[in-house]
Amino acid sequence: MKRICAHWTAGNLTATESDKKHYHVIVDNIGVHDHTNSGGMLPPEANNNCKIGRYVAHCKLGNTGTIGIAIAGYRNHPEESVLPDEKTFDLFFETIADYCEQYDIEVTPQTVYTHAEYDRRLSDFHRDGKIDFNYIPYYDIIIIGISNCGDFIREKILEIIKSRSIRRRKEKKMGLFDKVREIVFKIKDEQIFDIVERVENEFKDLKGSEKKQKAVEFINELIDIPVINESTEEKIISYLFDKSIDLTVFALNKYVWKKS
Repeated sequence: MKRICAHWTAGNLTATESDKKHYHVIVDNIGVHDHTNSGGMLPPEANNNCKIGRYVAHCKLGNTGTIGIAIAGYRNHPEESVLPDEKTFDLFFETIADYCEQYDIEVTPQTVYTHAEYDRRLSDFHRDGKIDFNYIPYYDIIIIGISNCGDFIREKILEIIKSRSIRRRKEKKMGLFDKVREIVFKIKDEQIFDIVERVENEFKDLKGSEKKQKAVEFINELIDIPVINESTEEKIISYLFDKSIDLTVFALNKYVWKKS
């Protein structure tokens, strides 16, 4: 899948069975509905080739390769519009971010857009005058206008993806640190001072590939394995190499300090 088109259902705040036929994913005041939990809904892959078999017709002349994700609501818009609340909008943005990450879709106006934005790209003959989205009430702000709404949705998605990336890096870093610390705690007490001295002396003047090779030898010796493979140990070495050997020195010194 290459693109995502964001919609509103133009209905009530809870998705109906009829609504579910028109999109791959719907976010409403209950939660997220898709082919995994709602019978009759099709997976995004149904739109890989819209000339073969059943597919979801959510975007005129733009269905192939495009995932349709809708938020329930906006019935009778704009006269007496039934609008989703902030919690539902947050889940809507999170869900689009999920699919961007799952299908490796970059967030740009060409790849993640609203139904109204896409409709504007069509010729006058094919245009349907779609307006989802031209109005988004979100907490203490109101976004008005098709372009502004599209930009706002993409901005929220990018914020979510960036936040997730930072969180994952932190979790990975802490996981690797814990692994190094686990290795350190297995070392016999009488070896600690020798290892600290060796690390500080042997690594301080090394650079580039020499440092990486030395890190391989050093970690191999600590965890007592003959060959580094592509699993956790390799990730530890890559991380130590990227961040220098300072993390190992820090972990060893913390251990010495605790034992003294």
